[in-house]
Amino acid sequence: MKKLFLLCILVLFCACDIDDTHTVTISILADRTDTIIPEPRIEDITSLIDIDAQPNTGAEIRFQNIGDVDFLPVYPLSLKPSGLFDNTLQRKSDVKRFIHSVDTLITHHNNKEYYYKRSSILFSLLDHLTTIKESNADEKYVILYSDITEFSDLFDSYRSQNLLLEDPAEIARDLKDKIDIPDLSEVTLYIQYHPSTAFENRMFKAWCSVYQTLFEDSGLEIQIGMTNLSDM
Repeated sequence: MKKLFLLCILVLFCACDIDDTHTVTISILADRTDTIIPEPRIEDITSLIDIDAQPNTGAEIRFQNIGDVDFLPVYPLSLKPSGLFDNTLQRKSDVKRFIHSVDTLITHHNNKEYYYKRSSILFSLLDHLTTIKESNADEKYVILYSDITEFSDLFDSYRSQNLLLEDPAEIARDLKDKIDIPDLSEVTLYIQYHPSTAFENRMFKAWCSVYQTLFEDSGLEIQIGMTNLSDM
């Protein structure tokens, strides 16, 4: 009877261990077509994972640069969630190693020189959004460091600049006919960009409007920095 009681307690602890685990998946997309675009920062990633608040958290990171073509190499990193009976010192070491690996990856690519002339953004973005949506993570984020000005075979922002600035909704309708947007509920997209001139501001606001219309039925939450797109 005593053995049965101890077994029940063990099973209960294991169940609590499973329930306490928390997972976060983050895709980092860095537009390398203009030096005025902010570079990825480790602080942005750690603020979303927040292991201090939830020590058992597991994380999946996917990093990709954006340039001339639709799909550039993707670099994955992961941190397994910890369990109730895991070694505390080992866990701290694993977390430190993971954060260092992410920081090293970001720094390595931030320090490289890029010669991309075109911005193929939407296909790469949709690939990451779809992949994240299909994951079983508790929290799902994409951080897009970009002015989101599409300049690719899909759409040429500069050739259609007047229409883009005057009627971004029409641009969104045209893009909807060309791309498939799945259900993206429970996914949050952060767009990190800060215009520095009046023209950059106009173009960015126009593209924000395009994104708002483009993804309005998908359930995707879009934020510009820490501001919800619907509040702009």
